[in-house]
Amino acid sequence: MKHLLLFSALILGASAAQAETITDLSGWSTDGSGEWTYDAPTNTWHQHINTPTSAFLYDSEGTSLGNAITGNISVDTAGDDDLIGFALGYEQGDHANPDADYFLLTWRQAAQSGMGAGLYMWHIQGSIDDGSVWNPNTHAAMTQIGTAKSLSTTGWDDFVNYTFDISYDTNILSVFINDSLEFALTSKDAGVDQFTDGSFAFFNFSQNDVTYGGVTVDAMQNVLDDDKLEDIAEAVPFHGAYAASLLLGLFAWRRKA
Repeated sequence: MKHLLLFSALILGASAAQAETITDLSGWSTDGSGEWTYDAPTNTWHQHINTPTSAFLYDSEGTSLGNAITGNISVDTAGDDDLIGFALGYEQGDHANPDADYFLLTWRQAAQSGMGAGLYMWHIQGSIDDGSVWNPNTHAAMTQIGTAKSLSTTGWDDFVNYTFDISYDTNILSVFINDSLEFALTSKDAGVDQFTDGSFAFFNFSQNDVTYGGVTVDAMQNVLDDDKLEDIAEAVPFHGAYAASLLLGLFAWRRKA
């Protein structure tokens, strides 16, 4: 309680997010080698092909900073076992931009070519528009900043619909898969002063038949429920006290609302 009172002033300095609820994904844009189609009746995007390089689908008009995204992802084939995921702070053309600077969540079903199965978080600084994503630990543009809490060596399953909840603010990044907290990283954990703005994006590499849908983007406190905010606050290390105070402050704010 003492820490909550001490840090309450910091909440006022947190990034002010403009609430944005996405109900129509038809205006999202694509980068890279994917073949994406939008289905209006279900408001979903489907990536069809086994891409030779990285493929991104992103909200070119929106912002990720100070917001959270929730939705569903599924791989609708048993014919491959490669990479799906999400990007935070992504800008148009970043897939091939030598000056790109964003964060990438990758989830691989099975080990191959120097990359293990499981869920990983990377700091991307440069282009990943090539096949060397197979070997991320030797890729000049990819720095691993975290492994998942329970899915670090567990791949996704075929024909399973997974839920995701991802929040991204100047000092905190969190990822839930099926309501289980997999990452709660501070900017210090990531080796940066602050997380920077850009779009939310969906990511594919060498994986066909992936569907994304049920997506909502809104202010963090509108997307993450009380249990998720508490999970993040408990997981953030003490050196991330600013981030923990922000989350606990949002929790307290909602209790009063």
